[in-house]
Amino acid sequence: MVDIIGVVDNVRCNPQSKNVVFHIKDLSSAVIRCTLWDSYYFKFMSNWRGEPDSFIVVVMLTQVKIKSSSGL
Repeated sequence: MVDIIGVVDNVRCNPQSKNVVFHIKDLSSAVIRCTLWDSYYFKFMSNWRGEPDSFIVVVMLTQVKIKSSSGL
């Protein structure tokens, strides 16, 4: 388990399956692809306005599980 703090970028939501995929870029410029489902999807989308140039969204994930992505 690890803790991650970074800036949200490249947000793509899928309302049909109730998930959102986005990238988190940390201070070392590492990019992590994240997916949130169900209640986390709704919480994230209620704060995301779709205007990334007008504000910065910061996400803090604690005790997250990291796994290799398949097909990338």
